[in-house]
Formats: sequence, C-alpha cells, structure tokens
Amino acid sequence: MTAFRASADRLLVGALAFHLLVCLIAAGFTDTWLAAISIGLPAFLVPLLLSRTASGALVTRIAVGCAFMIFSALLIQQTHGAIEAHFGIFVLLAFLLLYCDWRPLVASAALIAVHHVAFAWLQYGGAAVYLFPEVDGIYRVLVHALYVVVETALLCYMALLLKGLVEDGVTVAAFAAHVSGGHLDFPFADEQLKKRPLLVAVAGMQNDLRHTLGLARKTGDSLRELAGRLSTSASSMAHDAGKQSESTSSMAAAAEEMTVAISEITHNAQDARALSDDSCAAAEDGSRLVKTVEQEMSGIAVVIEQASSLVESLGRKAEEAGQVVQIIKGIADQTNLLALNAAIEAARAGELGRGFAVVADEVRKLAEHTTTATDQIAQMMGEMHGAKESVLVSIGDAVQRVQSGVSLAANAGGSIDEIAGKSVKVGEVIGDISSSLHEQSAATHEIAQTVESIAQMASNASAAIADIAEEARRLEEEARTLDRSLARFNI
Repeated sequence: MTAFRASADRLLVGALAFHLLVCLIAAGFTDTWLAAISIGLPAFLVPLLLSRTASGALVTRIAVGCAFMIFSALLIQQTHGAIEAHFGIFVLLAFLLLYCDWRPLVASAALIAVHHVAFAWLQYGGAAVYLFPEVDGIYRVLVHALYVVVETALLCYMALLLKGLVEDGVTVAAFAAHVSGGHLDFPFADEQLKKRPLLVAVAGMQNDLRHTLGLARKTGDSLRELAGRLSTSASSMAHDAGKQSESTSSMAAAAEEMTVAISEITHNAQDARALSDDSCAAAEDGSRLVKTVEQEMSGIAVVIEQASSLVESLGRKAEEAGQVVQIIKGIADQTNLLALNAAIEAARAGELGRGFAVVADEVRKLAEHTTTATDQIAQMMGEMHGAKESVLVSIGDAVQRVQSGVSLAANAGGSIDEIAGKSVKVGEVIGDISSSLHEQSAATHEIAQTVESIAQMASNASAAIADIAEEARRLEEEARTLDRSLARFNI
C-alpha cells in the first residue's frame, strides 16, 4: 500500500499545484494577492516537502487533505463566498478517496467544518471574511455541514472498501510475482482468507495450479517418453518404408522391363507367325513348283527317251547309208577299173578310139571323185556312228539323271508337303503363344500399374512417416520444453 499511496501523493500534489495556479489567477481578478501568496504558497509547499521526505506516510496524506480544504477556503474568500467555490470542497474530498484511507477524509472534513463555523461566526460579526455572499443565518451552514458529513461518511466507507480491494490487488500482484519466480507456495494469511473472497479464490487457484502442474509434470514425463518411443518407432518405420519404397520401385522397374520384354516377345512371335505363314505359303508354292518340275522332268525323260529312239533309228539309217555308200564305192571302183580298161582299149584303137578314150578318162575321173566322196562319206558315217554311240551314252545318262531328278523331286515334294503341314502347325502354335503372350502382356501391364500404384502409396507412406517422425521429434522437443518450463515451479 505504501508504494500505491506514494504514487497518489505525487498525483494529488500536482492537483495542489493546479489549485495554487487557480488561486493566483483569481487574485489577479479580485486583487487578493496577499492572501493567495501568504496562504496558498505554504499550503502547497508543506505537502510538497512531506511528499519528498515522507512519501506514502499518514502525515503526508493528512497534510494533503488539509491543504485541499485550505485552498477551497482561500478560493471561497477570494470569490466573496461564491457558491460555485464551495463545489471544490466536495470534489477535493472525492480526490482523497485515492488514498484508500478514512483518516485524511475525516481530518479534512473536520478542518472544513471548523472553517465554516468560524468564518460564519466572523462573517456574522461583520469581519472582512467571507463564507457566503450574504449573511442569511445558520441554516445554510448546517445544510453544507450535512452534505459534507454525508459525503465524508460515504467516502470513508468507500475508502475502506477500496483499501481492501487495493490490498487484495497488492496481494494478488505479490502472488503473481511469486508465481512468476517459479513458486506456488505463496503464504496467504488465515485472516485474509476469512475476509477476502478474492484472496480465497486466488488461494484456491494456487492449489488448483499446484495440482494441475503436478499432473502436467507427470503428463509431460509420459509425453516425453511416449514422444521418444514414437520418434524411434517412426524413424524405424521411415527406414523400413524407405527400403520398401526402394524394393517396390525395383519391382515396378522389373515389371515394366518384363512388360517391355513380353511386348517384344509378342512382337517377335507375331513376326514369327507371319514368317511361319510366309514359310507355309512358300512351302505350298514350292510343293506346287516341285510337282511342276517333276511333271516337266517326266516330260523331259519322255522326250529324251524319244530322242534316244530317234538317235537309234538315225544310227540304223546311217548304217544302212554306209552299206549303200560301200555299194557305191564298189561300183565306183568297178567303174574306175572299167574306165581304165576302156582307156587301154581306146589307146589300142588308136585314132578311132581317141574320143572314147576321153570319155573313158572322164568316167575314170568321175569314178575317182566318187570313190573319194564315198570315202569321205564313209569317214563321216563312221564319225556319225561314233557320235551316235556317244549321244546314246549321254542320253542314257541323262535319262538316268532325269529319272533320279524325278525321284528326288517327288521326295522333295513330299518333304515340302510335310514342311508345309508342320509350318501350319508351327503357325498355330506360334499363334497360341502370341495370344498367350498378349494376355500375359496385358496381365503384366496391370501388374506393373499395380506395383507402380503400390510404389506411389509406399512413397506417400514414407513421406507421411517422415512427417510423423518429424512431428514426433518436435513433440519430444515440445515435451522437453514443457518439462523445463514446469521445472521452474516449486510445488
């Protein structure tokens, strides 16, 4: 309370300074400088000195209250008892309520009462003092006194109430400072708790705070321990989730690679199916071509056999022609011999046989030419016979080769037919494989998408777990901060 009343001293001394200024201004209008200075200046200086030397003391409070009443009396005197000057008494008494003390109020009221009685008596006696503008009996003095008594009594009661409130406020402020220092053991007096509901509530709050902080400490310890375990678990989960995310990503990549590989295999199977179909078509074309070749070679064999027969027949005709040539040669030889004999006979005949000799000579020459020609023909016929034999041998070999080619073509046709049949089966098998691979590709694609979704969910879960780990770490830090904050308080 002393500090509070000291601050009130400073404020009310300022109000005294204001009243001194008002009295000096009034002195300028009413020419009451002597009274303003001789009374107003001491009334201001004495409380000012006491506020500096005994700030907050009872004597200072009473001095300030009495100074208020002195300034009121001075202003009444300066205004020749103007009723408005009397208002200051009630206002200044209300100012004294700031001290939260009934004693300055009673002292001030007593002083102003003495002033009113004394100045009323003097004014009635004709002295040069003023209480009211005119003398009209004791009635007005009693009315003023009644107002002062009533106001003073009410202000005293309010001062006691206000004192209790201020003391409660001071106690609460001390309690707050005590709590701010980390202590929840503020000593409330039993008498205070009996009379002051506010302090009872504050004491109850202290007990509740003590109990709550005790629970908060236990909860903080549990929370810190739980946050530590949660942080450890979250870190472990984050590590496992990271591995799972990596594994899932690897699975997704492998599934994607498998999908691509199956797609390539499917494409290759489709190409193989196309090649198988082309092979089957080519085998069928080859089979038809081989059959055509077989037919052509059979026809060639027939033609070669016919040619062989013709060559045989030609050989026989050549032999017959050779025999005719031999006959012609024999005739030519005989003709040559006859021509020679005719030439001899013509020579014997002399001149008569000369013409015949010429003819005979020509016949002989013709016979010689015929012999030469027949020799050449015989030679050529011999060569033709040799060529016929060679041709017959070649034709026989060709016939054998053609027959072998026909047999091979027949075998090739059978093999090609078999290849064509197997190509059809291979095409069907490849078609089934292609269909299966297509279905497998679709299934693998779905698996890849599923694994990718799982990888995404695992990544999200890993991020969420990382967030949980971070939040757990922050929670643990907050729990430690809470524990440090609660450790400030002594319960």
